[in-house]
Amino acid sequence: MNDITAWTQVVGITTKPTSINLDEIREVQSVDDNLQPVIQALVNKVKPPQGSLRDYPKETWTLLSQWNSLVLEDDVLYRRYQLITIRTAQLSICKW
Repeated sequence: MNDITAWTQVVGITTKPTSINLDEIREVQSVDDNLQPVIQALVNKVKPPQGSLRDYPKETWTLLSQWNSLVLEDDVLYRRYQLITIRTAQLSICKW
């Protein structure tokens, strides 16, 4: 199945679940100037040196500084996180 159910967050307020097509997410991420350097680094499997992070926009270096939590799956960028109450790691879709 190529659809997921996700919580849409707007200004920190969670709304009802919305069906999101992964192809649409992939498309939006592919044209996002803040995400492209992150995606390219993951594709190349090369973490930018710590000293070069300030060369990127704040949103980009914020994600790059979380390198070990980033996952590129089917060309969609996710951030892995784990809640204290849940033992299984979760993935959230990255966006700016």
